[in-house]
Amino acid sequence: MPADRAPSVLITGIHSDHGFAISHLFRREGWFVIGCDQGTHTGRNARVHITADLTDEADCQRAAKRAARLGNGLDCIVHCADIHVDGPIEEIGSSAWDVMMDVNVKSVFLMSKACLPYLE
Repeated sequence: MPADRAPSVLITGIHSDHGFAISHLFRREGWFVIGCDQGTHTGRNARVHITADLTDEADCQRAAKRAARLGNGLDCIVHCADIHVDGPIEEIGSSAWDVMMDVNVKSVFLMSKACLPYLE
C-alpha cells in the first residue's frame, strides 16, 4: 500500500449493528471505509456507500470494481451481510432456506472472488 493513502476496507452488510460496529473500529484506526448493502440508505459509518445485490455475480463484480476505484485499491474485505429465518425447522420452507444460504454463504464466495483482483 502506498504510504500516501489510508488503507481501504469494503464492509458488506454495513447497515447491520455488527457491520456498523466493525466500521467504527476501522474508521477509528484511520481506514477508508466503503460500505456495501442492498439498501439505498447511507452506510452509517462509511465514507461512501455502494448498493449491491450480493447474491448476483455481476453486481458483486460491479461493486468490487467501484470500491477499488473509490478506495484507490482494496486492502481488506469484511463480510457482515447476513439474514436469518426464524421459526422451527419444520416450518421453514426450502425457498426461505435457499435465500438464507445465498446471502450468508454464496455472497461471501461471490464478493471474495470479485474483490480478489483488487486486494493488495
